[in-house]
Amino acid sequence: MRFKDFRRLLNHTAVTTALRLLADDDGVFPDASTAKVAKLAGRSIELTATALRRLEDDGFFVRLDWRDGLDSQHFALCESPDAMAFVRRVRRQRRRSSAKGPGGNG
Repeated sequence: MRFKDFRRLLNHTAVTTALRLLADDDGVFPDASTAKVAKLAGRSIELTATALRRLEDDGFFVRLDWRDGLDSQHFALCESPDAMAFVRRVRRQRRRSSAKGPGGNG
């Protein structure tokens, strides 16, 4: 294993561990921020941001934010059935609210 690959593996391991520790019992990490994950993982914000992008692309977690109708950013771990139910519920509410339009009466 090359050094770069080993370092990437260490970053991913630290970030996944931090996400699991920060998530609640349902697998959701409310008020999520890259800085909070970086602090717990012991990594820089840049390395953590890169690892989070890769983990999200790999389907380890789902990121929800204001575009989904939430006040703050949330991370939901895909390995948790409760977290995935939360994601479905938020997205269903977003679809309903967008179908009603800006006037609120669809």
